[in-house]
Amino acid sequence: MASNIRENQPECIFRCDFFELKELIDVKPEAGSSYIRSVCEPFDLEMELDLQKVNNWLTHFKLYPYAHVHASGHLCYDEIKAFIETVEPKAVIPVHTQNPEVFENLHDNVIIPEKGVKIAID
Repeated sequence: MASNIRENQPECIFRCDFFELKELIDVKPEAGSSYIRSVCEPFDLEMELDLQKVNNWLTHFKLYPYAHVHASGHLCYDEIKAFIETVEPKAVIPVHTQNPEVFENLHDNVIIPEKGVKIAID
């Protein structure tokens, strides 16, 4: 398969996620070929290290600049900020997040939930 892609690159779209980057060795993509990274932004150290590994592969094969498309189903920081500014809520209660304290930078009245403590919503 790699040889077929290598010989017909202008006609091919090659799907390659983080765990398949080693396939680039056999495909030998042409320098300057397009690469689209469709994942969420890194939000922890492991993901930042993975992003650096991806960048190393793409630099090695001269696949840059590449396009990044946010694709997690979650909002990024700037989108959350814009939403809060648009809606102007009385309070913000962050849920489904590993870093609720970040919301304190976005609103004056942030209520961080605590296990077993009820929150009254007016």
